Amino acid sequence: MMIKGFAVAAATVLAFAASAASATEYNVGQLSVPYTQAVTAPVGTISDDFLFDLNAGDLGAGLASVAVSLPGLGSAFNISGLGGSLYTGGGSLIGSFGMSGTFADLVAGSYRLHVGGTADGSLGGVYALSLVPASAVPVPGPAGILVAIGGAATVGWRNRKKRRAEAKLATA
Repeated sequence: MMIKGFAVAAATVLAFAASAASATEYNVGQLSVPYTQAVTAPVGTISDDFLFDLNAGDLGAGLASVAVSLPGLGSAFNISGLGGSLYTGGGSLIGSFGMSGTFADLVAGSYRLHVGGTADGSLGGVYALSLVPASAVPVPGPAGILVAIGGAATVGWRNRKKRRAEAKLATA
């Protein structure tokens, strides 16, 4: 019972400590092969941008998030309202999507994909983005994305555990 109380208290402290919004810019560069990125977000608003250049053609985009519940912590990793919007380099909206979208007949140039949502798990949230440039765009397989999300969740959990241990040593 003592361990459960400690786990709940630790999760509460971590949630408040990680209450900053996720607002990161990823510079992908020239998108000529499929690109996948797993992101661990702290509790709060997600507002991430992925910048890339694309040759003329089609673009497929997919997002996936995973909800993880742990005994004593409840919903540890969760994202609500995850979605994306594709913009030209000049800022004009091309279109928006929920979990997947296809954008056809894009001209060569610079683009920005904005990912938004709310990381509302006690430890934040984890999502994976997949961008596929091609004339026949396949939908990303959920198994591969879930493996990437699981890996990112594990890395995030280990980083939080390490920071907590370092903080404990600093106060001792």
